[in-house]
Amino acid sequence: MRRELIIGVNHSPFITVNRPDSLENRLIKLLLHLDTLHPGEGWGDYLENNAIRWSDIVVWGHSQGGGNAGVIAKDHELARCCTSAPAADGGPGNPAAWWAQHATPSAQYFGLCHTQDALSQKVAFWTALGAPGPVTDIATTTPPYAGSQQLSTSIAPAVAGQYHNSPVMDSVTPRNTDGTARYREVWRHMLTADAGEPPAPTSWDDVVYATVPVTGGGTINLHMDIHGATTQSGPHPVIVWIHGGGWQSGSHNQTPSFALALRERGVTIASIEYRLSNEGVFPAQLHDCKGAIRYLRANAGLYGIDPERIGVWGSSAGGHLASLVSTTSGDASFEGSTGGNGAFSSAVLAGAAFYPPADLLNMQPDCALQSVGCSFNHDDPTSPESKLLGVSGAGEGLGWLRANLSNPSEPFPALASRAASSSPVAQVDANDPPMFLVHGDVDTVVPLNQSLRLRDALNGAGVGVTHIVAPGFGHGSVGTTLSAATGEWLRTQLMSCTADFNHDGDTGTDQDIEAFFACLGGTCCPACTGADFNADGDIGTDQDIESFFRVLGGGPC
Repeated sequence: MRRELIIGVNHSPFITVNRPDSLENRLIKLLLHLDTLHPGEGWGDYLENNAIRWSDIVVWGHSQGGGNAGVIAKDHELARCCTSAPAADGGPGNPAAWWAQHATPSAQYFGLCHTQDALSQKVAFWTALGAPGPVTDIATTTPPYAGSQQLSTSIAPAVAGQYHNSPVMDSVTPRNTDGTARYREVWRHMLTADAGEPPAPTSWDDVVYATVPVTGGGTINLHMDIHGATTQSGPHPVIVWIHGGGWQSGSHNQTPSFALALRERGVTIASIEYRLSNEGVFPAQLHDCKGAIRYLRANAGLYGIDPERIGVWGSSAGGHLASLVSTTSGDASFEGSTGGNGAFSSAVLAGAAFYPPADLLNMQPDCALQSVGCSFNHDDPTSPESKLLGVSGAGEGLGWLRANLSNPSEPFPALASRAASSSPVAQVDANDPPMFLVHGDVDTVVPLNQSLRLRDALNGAGVGVTHIVAPGFGHGSVGTTLSAATGEWLRTQLMSCTADFNHDGDTGTDQDIEAFFACLGGTCCPACTGADFNADGDIGTDQDIESFFRVLGGGPC
């Protein structure tokens, strides 16, 4: 359909556009007209034998016009191709596969879109074209926008709600106080800036970090997506995101937006794949998570991350695994060998979990304790927990195992040991890192008492823990406010091991020392909570001051 619009030749049964009405013919007629009206200005130079010299032309398209511009750039090598809020001819965030092949080099693409206009879909389109990134908000940067050609804007449009058209349409484009368009310098940059080779990548898709055996024989590759921090100097702290799905579904490609938002706060996000329950029984999943963390440490230089500042975060089944990673730090019996890199640690500085299963054998008894009950029977052999622990045969299940915990006959001793090792509450000790737990009070999949059990175990061991009940939330979400608060807590925990308090990339300057003591005095600064170096909830103790100066000297936190 787009080609028929552009060249006026019948390509589609759905529309009828003849040659005179085509975009190409209209442009040819315009150039001829301008050359007649203004001889000597060179308008005819953009034509050769009455055909367009596309290599000398910049094409800019908005919305559906952005898709048309993309097809022109696919078929012809343009001087450059600019798109604003373009249509990508595919599903949400999943542009049509044919965009990957195009005559215009990737380094010649520029894009602009408002952050409130389905930005992720536009970014997916630009990424498919290979436009140099990462996405950069022009509201907080100036030309050349850190070398990025994928530009976003968070500036409010002149007409409320007109996010889609505000990057280019006169009537809704925001204005400076003198009446000029706020985006004038952005447009000039997109149209005239030098377009070189793409900068070094800041994100890596489907990185293979291990090859592992699976149930029934054979092997599979395990992947992770590494979404690099887009602000602040590296090396960056990293948060490992572990997806949910009852250990039987889900993907590393499903990194939530609230985690990705931390990239603009100087944090790299690594979303990891692990073996599902049909591919391996526990502890395969935990071994995979630890192998992913060891891989990140072993390759920290390649990805620009700080191997000493790693945290973990997950939801549901991913929250269970994140909790286990946190509570088994330093315990060799849980390490496994996924991916090798055995010389590197899988320990983390902090962990966060949304509605995590924490005591698997007591899932169904905990369901009976809450007025909303549970939506299925966790004791049944078809339950996710039964599949995870390998007790999913006829007549088996968690209830069967719980009733036989003291049975000395096989296979019960080995199964009881597996069940105990799968529960974070059983692994807690005083050496665990601090944790942040959030759970809805009407969750009918993982009962609220599961995270309460973990909270109580951590408190009993003297481990710092924050537990928040999200009123009115069931399973699958805790709301945007608590999601953002959890991410900020994790970021603060990871940032607290740096003495770069003014975030200029240089640790231990006079400005850092001044900012640190301003925090102690209660004055707001970018990382005031980071002054709690020993994470005991009390900012500015003697231990915090001692830790701060130890970090200045290159020592550990």
